[in-house]
Amino acid sequence: MTNQVNTQDVSDDVSLIEPWQAISGIYMGGTIFVTDEYGIEYLIPGNYAAKSMLVPGDTLKLTISKKWRASYKITNTCAHVRKTGRLIINENKEYMVVVTPKKSYLVLPHAVRFYNYKIGDTVSIYVNKDDKSFIGAALIGPGQ
Repeated sequence: MTNQVNTQDVSDDVSLIEPWQAISGIYMGGTIFVTDEYGIEYLIPGNYAAKSMLVPGDTLKLTISKKWRASYKITNTCAHVRKTGRLIINENKEYMVVVTPKKSYLVLPHAVRFYNYKIGDTVSIYVNKDDKSFIGAALIGPGQ
């Protein structure tokens, strides 16, 4: 997964980043990327996070080009573990994977659609092995 790059237009975003500036940060789950230096949250395209199987705790580099295009690159993956559970939708209409009756993880709707999973399917996910505070997970595609 390392070295995957994604670009998107960010010309409408208001931020402290100047063109050609690169910053590193931690993927926090969902579509949020938090910078180390400023503590500012930046959005990551959900389809990129899903297809790259980003696990909360992975480190990314965000670079803004002179044409205001964002480029994301995975620079370090956290230690993760594979778990299996059942795909559900919670009361907030969020996709979750229930691993045990007391432990569930949020997964991106982009990943559910990308892999064509249905509610009730048994699915596999990657979760951060070392940091139990993360409630997000990367959904793994069939046969992977």
